[in-house]
Amino acid sequence: MADKQLLARPFAAETIRQRPGANRTIVDYIPAGDVIARVIQATDNEFGWTVDSVEMIEQNGAAYWLVRGTLTVPDLGSRDGIGTDAATSVDSVKAAETDAFKRAAVKFGVALHLYTEDPSVNGKDAVAPVQHRPEPVVRESDQRPVAPRPMRYVRDEHCQDPEPVRRPVHNAGSGSCPECHAPAGRPHATRCPVNGR
Repeated sequence: MADKQLLARPFAAETIRQRPGANRTIVDYIPAGDVIARVIQATDNEFGWTVDSVEMIEQNGAAYWLVRGTLTVPDLGSRDGIGTDAATSVDSVKAAETDAFKRAAVKFGVALHLYTEDPSVNGKDAVAPVQHRPEPVVRESDQRPVAPRPMRYVRDEHCQDPEPVRRPVHNAGSGSCPECHAPAGRPHATRCPVNGR
């Protein structure tokens, strides 16, 4: 079971870094390694991270990586995160994925104290209750279910992964997986034996 209090515990002041933000402001942030370490520690390394999509978008003459991912924590459910990074190097897509992970982790309470002045968000009640994806929509014309958003992985000339893309195996049961605690209808954790990896 995930430790909700540890997930939501504020980071020590020496862990907080700063970077320039919009309109000449200074933005506080927690380095990615510290966020990942907190999730690993609070879940006893029993969490799932799935990259739902990787896209390159162009806006105002500049290219950006846009990564969507889903973080699943046993007994707490799943949260989505979106990350972006300017497409300036081969590491940009990894930076966008890290950003997506951090944004999903914030929705479980990790580093939430940087986003609010309200002290009540830090502690055992900081993590929202389990969220469920919407049920498939059925069109009246053909009565076939339509998925709200299919998972996909976009490969392009920048991808250097020599292994074939492995699609996550979804939990088809009616309850959570006894191995990785994936909710029904959601992907199993990467290390779950059901995935066969």
